[in-house]
Amino acid sequence: MYCENIEAEKVVYKSNFSALRGLKSDIENVQKLIEKGRRRVQQDFDVWYGAMTSSDASKVGEAAPADGYEGGRQMSADVPGEKVTERSERLSSVPLRMPSGTKLTGNTETDNDIIAFYRAKELLLARTGGRVGM
Repeated sequence: MYCENIEAEKVVYKSNFSALRGLKSDIENVQKLIEKGRRRVQQDFDVWYGAMTSSDASKVGEAAPADGYEGGRQMSADVPGEKVTERSERLSSVPLRMPSGTKLTGNTETDNDIIAFYRAKELLLARTGGRVGM
């Protein structure tokens, strides 16, 4: 009697284990697709943002280097050939107006990204006269 129950539970366990193994591979495939989509959206945004912040709006269709590096130096999405530090210096000249509820994280890199975002937003709004269309 106990042996029959144990054997029945083994069959159920093996069946469930096989099903979970199949789900694991499906989940991993979906995660890869999500990451690929995230990279594509980031690249498309970088191209769009670069076109919006540069004076030459004809750059909208151009692709940025996939890894963010060209010729051994890190590229900015804003201006072709511009180093990230050069972009930071250019954006630092823009007056910063962050919404009153905005809180910084305490992480220097993340806080710098948040500040750069709001500066870039102000620069974009200044260039478009406060109108940003999608």
